[in-house]
Amino acid sequence: SGIEQVNTAITQMDDVTQQNAALVEEAAAAAESLEEQAQQLVGAVARFKLSSDPESRQLQPSGKGQGAAVVRKKGTIAKAKQLSPPPRKMSKALSQPVRPSSEPQDDDWKEF
Repeated sequence: SGIEQVNTAITQMDDVTQQNAALVEEAAAAAESLEEQAQQLVGAVARFKLSSDPESRQLQPSGKGQGAAVVRKKGTIAKAKQLSPPPRKMSKALSQPVRPSSEPQDDDWKEF
């Protein structure tokens, strides 16, 4: 009947509303966690000096929800130095594949 359909629709809307409320709570908790992680990241990165440019400066967070920012001139980012040489190619391939021994080595294994 019509009343049963209305009752079913209201029950479904109530369920969806409760699910949405739970999702909003999860999103709020995730946002708070992300804000805390961002503050920790700001603290970790604050020790690095970006340039000797007098216009570069670090802004201190003035309150909750505002992180530190670095102001720089455009085009002042230096290229990173290459710390290690690129990997070399192997000059020879192995003549035969390496195969494990037929018996396992259990010298260090102890039974309890």
